[in-house]
Amino acid sequence: MKKIIWLIILLVLMEIAYANIDECTRKVSTFDLPCMVISPSTGDNCSTISIEFYYFNTTLMDTRIMDYYGETGRCNTTFNLTLPGTYLFNLSNFDTGEIIVGDDAMQFFNLTVFVSMGLFGILFILFMHIFQNKADESKNYKNYGISIALGSFASIFWYILGFLVFKGLNPLNSTDTVFGISINVYIGMVCMVIGLYSTIFSIRLYDYTLPKKDEFGELSYNY
Repeated sequence: MKKIIWLIILLVLMEIAYANIDECTRKVSTFDLPCMVISPSTGDNCSTISIEFYYFNTTLMDTRIMDYYGETGRCNTTFNLTLPGTYLFNLSNFDTGEIIVGDDAMQFFNLTVFVSMGLFGILFILFMHIFQNKADESKNYKNYGISIALGSFASIFWYILGFLVFKGLNPLNSTDTVFGISINVYIGMVCMVIGLYSTIFSIRLYDYTLPKKDEFGELSYNY
């Protein structure tokens, strides 16, 4: 009797868990899994409809027979492949779709590295301008030197950050594009532009500190 009661409880819990499974969207995280793939077509005999999941369109990962999705006339099955990447699914009734599974841990790491390095880069640029303003007010050569050094560090940080983004350190888990170019590529380009700005600023400030010949051929300084 106890076994029957426990079996009933187990079935109820399984039904509740199944009812809480959401429909798969095109982009899901590993925390969203499992999710349900629901066929767009209606009126099919679901017991005769099979579905195949391909990893990056080449490797067959799973094959299943579809179930009935309530009284909707549509078919469904559970998707629970957690390996990050792009999955193409083909139904035997010729419906197709795509699911992109993101790696939450790696995405968090990428975002943490990007934000940390970006904050350092911003702080270097901020103090670069602070010491440059102090040097303008006091005409202190040391402050010019500190400003130039901070600008150089800022350039290094932003160039490295841009290079890392181009090499796959994507701060955004997105496949969206603008004019055919990934959003993350634009972010990498912005990093390079900021690095170029601090480089030009440092070079011009260094040039400003160099002695110049006046009209009499004597060397003079701007500070």
